[in-house]
Amino acid sequence: MNARARDWLHGWRHGLVMGALLACLVVSLQAPCGAAEIALQGQWRAAQSADAPAPPDAAAAQWQSFAPARFTRIAPAGGQAWIELRAQDGAWPAAPWVLSVFNAGLQQLTLHDARGQILAQAQLGRYEGRVWPGHGRVAFLFDGEPGPGATLRLHVDSRHVIAGALRFSAESAPDFLRSDARWLALASASLGIMLAMALIALVFAQR
Repeated sequence: MNARARDWLHGWRHGLVMGALLACLVVSLQAPCGAAEIALQGQWRAAQSADAPAPPDAAAAQWQSFAPARFTRIAPAGGQAWIELRAQDGAWPAAPWVLSVFNAGLQQLTLHDARGQILAQAQLGRYEGRVWPGHGRVAFLFDGEPGPGATLRLHVDSRHVIAGALRFSAESAPDFLRSDARWLALASASLGIMLAMALIALVFAQR
């Protein structure tokens, strides 16, 4: 490779690196200054296909506590589980707000109200009820319920699929839209950089 080609390649590499850094900077600057997720408490237990959520004081030994803010693999032997989530301070965000479930994969998620009625259901592109499809997560929309101190109940069905580690967050709808847009911007910038690098490699392969 002659000196001119080396200089051209060096310039392209430098431009790609600077472009990547600039994309990351732009995404980070878009972060909302005052946004914060609601601290959650969670517990789960194995479930059967037709059973109803058990009251908190029934079969307490069956419930296992977990940290909703951390990725946790919830995969009982039967492939189904009930998850209960509560706001740590008892107060949910002001409506409208969303409950996000990260890394659901092929698992089927069914959200129930306190009376056991189905509010929404989601499974890899199939959504019923108040569900917002997100990038890398599923978001259940709340425009009124639940009230202060209420418990959210989520049924997870991972039969015949690989159960991924789940993480949960509760935030206002505007904060959700901003964070989802940041994720999309970063993914788009990364894809653009990879395509540019592939094009450079193709050009030099033809020389």
